[in-house]
Amino acid sequence: MEKAIQTLLPGFFILITVVILGMLVYLTLKGVKEQRANDAAPIVTAEAKVKAKRIAVHHSAHQQSMNGVPLMAKSHHTTYYATFGLEGDRRLELQVSQGQFQQLTEGEQGKLTYQRKRFHRFEGENA
Repeated sequence: MEKAIQTLLPGFFILITVVILGMLVYLTLKGVKEQRANDAAPIVTAEAKVKAKRIAVHHSAHQQSMNGVPLMAKSHHTTYYATFGLEGDRRLELQVSQGQFQQLTEGEQGKLTYQRKRFHRFEGENA
C-alpha cells in the first residue's frame, strides 16, 4: 500500500501543477484576446439611458504568519458596472470606475461612448 502511494503521489502533484499552470495560461490568453478585440473595435457614441447600476464585491481570505504566529488576512475587491439601454431595446453592461459609477444616475439620458466592452464616457443631457 505504501509503495502504491509513493508511486502515485509524485504523479498527482505533477498533475495538479500542470492543471494550475494550464488555467493560468488560459486566463492570460483570454484576457489578451479580450483586450485586442476591444482595441480593434471602433469607438461608438450613441444615445443611451442609464438602466441600472450594480456593484460586485469579491472577498478573499488567506492565512499568513508573522514571526511564526498564524494570522488570517482578509481582503476585498469592488467592481462597478452600469447597464445602458440603447436603440432597439438593446442593453449593454460595462465596467466603470468608482468615480464614473458615482456620477451616473439611473434613468438619466445622454450620449454613451464605448469601444466594444470598454466604457469611455457618458455625457448626461443635464451636464
